Amino acid sequence: MIKRLLISISLATSLFGTQVTPIQTNPIQGNINIEKMVENRDIRELEELAINNPYMADINFMIGVYYMAGDKIKNVEPNFEKAIKHLTKDENNLAMANYKIAEIYYYGGFGAKQDLEKSIQYFTKSLNQEFKDYKSVAPLSLLAISNIYLEKLYDYEKAVPYLMRAAQEFNKVEAEMTLAFMYYEGKGILKNEIEANYWINKAYFNKDANGDIKAYISNYIEPVNNFNIESDVKNSCGVLRWTVAR
Repeated sequence: MIKRLLISISLATSLFGTQVTPIQTNPIQGNINIEKMVENRDIRELEELAINNPYMADINFMIGVYYMAGDKIKNVEPNFEKAIKHLTKDENNLAMANYKIAEIYYYGGFGAKQDLEKSIQYFTKSLNQEFKDYKSVAPLSLLAISNIYLEKLYDYEKAVPYLMRAAQEFNKVEAEMTLAFMYYEGKGILKNEIEANYWINKAYFNKDANGDIKAYISNYIEPVNNFNIESDVKNSCGVLRWTVAR
């Protein structure tokens, strides 16, 4: 049985950390290297280049990044308002652009105060399936939103649908582990040890579960005979392979 682990949440603390990446400055579409396209142009040339350009979404992303942090080589002073303007242009938006804005509001900085509601708002905007980078950004945003609810707002129930989506649509091992502990503890969701067992096994046998994750999971598993489900396979760590139809 999964040992008692109050979701305070040591695991979920790692969720947002998983997504905190340096500002992306080299989006590549097809065989075009956008960084090479923009590297020898000043900011005004870039703003002109972004007009009616097939790669204007990527170029505007780059301009937004320059304005966000400033760029001495291009003589660009940090300007949060201009960064937002370029990152959120309706006709050429990218999921990653919304993700980066959300990240700023999560931490505060670059001219913006910390605002968790706005952070959730922009993470949610990044979940638009029409964005060409949706598949790469959506799982990160889902985990980030769930972590805000779990670690910052302590609203476990609101975290559940985002965790479910991250687990079911994107096989995110972090979401699977967190759902297992939440089901076991009855935090934000009705306590259900069968569901807890299902999700902890999904996590353990997830292709992205490395040795550290497997070791972490095995520390919270007791022998198979403590589970009230049928199973005919158990590995050496005591983790069940799911064999019963849900």
